[in-house]
Amino acid sequence: MTHVAQWIEQLPSKQSVAGSIPAVGTNTGHMDKEIIKRLYWIDGGDGVEYEFWEDSLTNQIYRVPIEIVREFDEAEAVDQVSKFSDNT
Repeated sequence: MTHVAQWIEQLPSKQSVAGSIPAVGTNTGHMDKEIIKRLYWIDGGDGVEYEFWEDSLTNQIYRVPIEIVREFDEAEAVDQVSKFSDNT
């Protein structure tokens, strides 16, 4: 399970919403840092638009939108489609 605590320091400071957990299906526009610190990855979702993360304290599951950034400047020519990095 991958914890996100190491990413917390990069987030902008938000005023604590002590003890509050968003109701299922609601989007508050931000998530409290304390909740984010407790999240761990549980499922890759569709692998394109969202993943599922769980709060280790409350067991609340969150559907988290993801963003894929294509690094065209890092593209390399290959001879065939391969899911392996060495293309051999």
